[in-house]
Amino acid sequence: MERLYRWCLRLYPSSYKQVFFDEMVEVFVEARSAAVARGHWRYIRFLVRECCGALGGACFERGRELFGPEFSAMFPVGRLFMRSATKFPLSALVFMVLSFVTVVYAIAQAEALSVALPHDNPAVALHAVKLTMPGGILVMFVIAYLLGIAGWLAVHILRRSGAERLSRTETWSPAK
Repeated sequence: MERLYRWCLRLYPSSYKQVFFDEMVEVFVEARSAAVARGHWRYIRFLVRECCGALGGACFERGRELFGPEFSAMFPVGRLFMRSATKFPLSALVFMVLSFVTVVYAIAQAEALSVALPHDNPAVALHAVKLTMPGGILVMFVIAYLLGIAGWLAVHILRRSGAERLSRTETWSPAK
């Protein structure tokens, strides 16, 4: 598998390879031994994640080489490609699902409104059509707010916010 990873790294520009190739392979070998110790499925996930990260990073670096520094500004996520510690936050997934449900609900309400109104355009009072969309969106926002509060509480109860690590950080240089 190291050979596959090395092949992925060969797709990087030569200037990048000269600086980082050996270090990236060394880190991969160390992380691979740790992943093997954690089990078969974790090892497979590790290999897929690292190879995809190497391919994505190579594409990004090639884009920067071809288009210059402006390419980095167009795709600011380029720094995330090779960081295996970066995980997709669960809260973002929850909010995406809530957004998707809200959009589907809005489409259903629009279809119901379209069916309820005649198509020959006579003057029709809209108060005859039951519109529940504003209430539904309000309910979605309240649910999202409550989920956010629950997530915040869970983070602070479990002491995983990072605030305790920041409180131990020295912000001054020690006197010599």
